[in-house]
Amino acid sequence: LADANTAIFPLALRAMMQYLDFQVLKPTDDLYMGHGFNLKNMGPELPFQKFIMSGGGVLLRGLTLRRLAATGVLEECAEEVYNGTWCYHHLDWFIGECLSKIGVYPQGHPAFQQHIGFCKEYPPPWHCCHEAAVACHPVEEGLEMLNMIRMHTNYLARNLHTLSAAWATPCKDENFEWMWRHWGVVSICNGWGYKS
Repeated sequence: LADANTAIFPLALRAMMQYLDFQVLKPTDDLYMGHGFNLKNMGPELPFQKFIMSGGGVLLRGLTLRRLAATGVLEECAEEVYNGTWCYHHLDWFIGECLSKIGVYPQGHPAFQQHIGFCKEYPPPWHCCHEAAVACHPVEEGLEMLNMIRMHTNYLARNLHTLSAAWATPCKDENFEWMWRHWGVVSICNGWGYKS
């Protein structure tokens, strides 16, 4: 899932999905991954705290979505959005809260970046939309997005070997910076299996 102004990099996404499916995850593992954030200081009254910010892209496993539908929870969540207390929830919150009802919780990953305009943590020329990114937000639709996708594609076409199962692996909860600079500005995993 991604916003219209999210740049998705096909070579990186394909590599990540292959590593996840064949080397990282078991066939029965759920997946809800992206640029995570923790609302604990802003919304302590909410029944959930951590979620994935959808602008930076959300990677959900088909198995997880099928389980959500098969359990009837997806229908319950839709009812809450249209006729219940979730009518003012953001999409990201809705997804996080709904998945938590089936015991699926967010996993942060630095290949998904929600706020690329605020980043100084990664070196030029990439900055937050670094060479190993899968999705970056916000990116102006049109020529800017096309150029960014082209730059990433050209780099990865020559350097796909730099991506690995360690790069694709979701960040351990205790290693992910859920509130980097107090607002989750940059998606960072301490000890990530990739060096930019």
